[in-house]
Parts: sequence; structure tokens; C-alpha cells
Amino acid sequence: MKRILMACCNAFFWAMLAASACADEALPERFQGEVAVYPGAVVVKVITFPKSVMVRLTSHDTPERIAAFYASDMAAKGWTTQVSDATEHGAFLLMTKEARRLIVEVERGPDAASHFNISL
Repeated sequence: MKRILMACCNAFFWAMLAASACADEALPERFQGEVAVYPGAVVVKVITFPKSVMVRLTSHDTPERIAAFYASDMAAKGWTTQVSDATEHGAFLLMTKEARRLIVEVERGPDAASHFNISL
């Protein structure tokens, strides 16, 4: 029984490691090196427009924590916060860098998960 439990834990660890590596690879080229995947979040969908791209993600963290992560992470990369508004139910973040605009919109769902879009 102990051997089976260890094997299951080992398989879970490698699956989580692979999922985290795949999450960064799932990001569109425009995001690479500029916009990170929120730790533990899952990329749900990528929608590409002619002049922008939107990535839909989900996480079990609060909207405030997600917005704070992106505000800090993007500021470290030279982005300036124009609008930052967050509550336990949702968050909105607008940042700029040169002529580019980043928008993060987070909504807390009835399933206690946060669903969010990042547009660049």
C-alpha cells in the first residue's frame, strides 16, 4: 500500500510539473517574456485578434491577489499602472508601457474560482 501511495504522489508531482511547463508554452508569442502565467493558474483559452490577444485563465486565488501579482510583476518589467481596482468579487487593472496597453479583468465565480482575462 505504501508503494502505491508513493507512486501516486510521484505521478502527481510530475503531472503538476508538466502542467506548469505547458502553461507558459500555451501563451501566445506576444506574451512570451512579457506576461507571466499567474502561479497555479490554468490557461483556458487564447483568442487572437488582428491587433491584440486575450488569454483566459482560471485560479482558486482571490481577485485581489491576482491583480496584485500582475501589478507587481508588470511594474518590474517597466509597465505603469493607470487603473487598479479590486474587491473580493472582482478586479480590474490597466497598465501601459510605451504605446502598449495591458488589461487584466478578474471575476470571482460562484464555484469560488477566479476567472480572468489578460489582454495585450
